[in-house]
Amino acid sequence: MIEIAAVLAGSVQRWEEFGVILALLLVNGGVSYWHESKADQAIEALKKEMAMNARVIRDGKQKTIPAKTLVPGDIVLLRIGDVSPADVKLLQEQHT
Repeated sequence: MIEIAAVLAGSVQRWEEFGVILALLLVNGGVSYWHESKADQAIEALKKEMAMNARVIRDGKQKTIPAKTLVPGDIVLLRIGDVSPADVKLLQEQHT
């Protein structure tokens, strides 16, 4: 709607109003771009912080690896409250 107002102000040669409307449009666009950029940066930071790791037994050794590198045959070690990093089959349950 503001764009239409700018076109109308320009078409009737009301240059002061056209300039103000155009300036507001540019400021609004700049602020929107800045907010979008900040939101994208925040999302990327959250993704990095929340990258899931998995405790596994691989090659007979216990390791902590990025969950995205899990392969069939890895034995995933889970504790109460852990989030399963993949579809797993329960091999053994221990009560401690």
